[in-house]
Amino acid sequence: MGTASREVIIVMEEEKKSPANLPYCLSCLSMWTSGVICGLLAYVMAYKAEKSKENGDIRKYRFFKSSGVVLGLLGIFVGGGFLGFFFNFIYPVLYRYLYLMEEEEYNF
Repeated sequence: MGTASREVIIVMEEEKKSPANLPYCLSCLSMWTSGVICGLLAYVMAYKAEKSKENGDIRKYRFFKSSGVVLGLLGIFVGGGFLGFFFNFIYPVLYRYLYLMEEEEYNF
């Protein structure tokens, strides 16, 4: 009796990668740091970049992807600046006014 050799070929499909992952990530970070408008615009640009890549329009893909990255970074910087300004200048004043203000007692 002979031995029969059998070969098994396993073909693994590559994971479908989104071509516009960076603008998606930057839009989420932008919305997290209070840059909501820029974050939403970056998300829309990333979506449009993904659709134009699927359609094969490279020029629109590059434009939408680069504008999504710029809007995401702008939202992160503006939102971070807003949070820094708020917690350095506005929050301490509100905290002092609401919690540390002592009312005078009126004696009748």
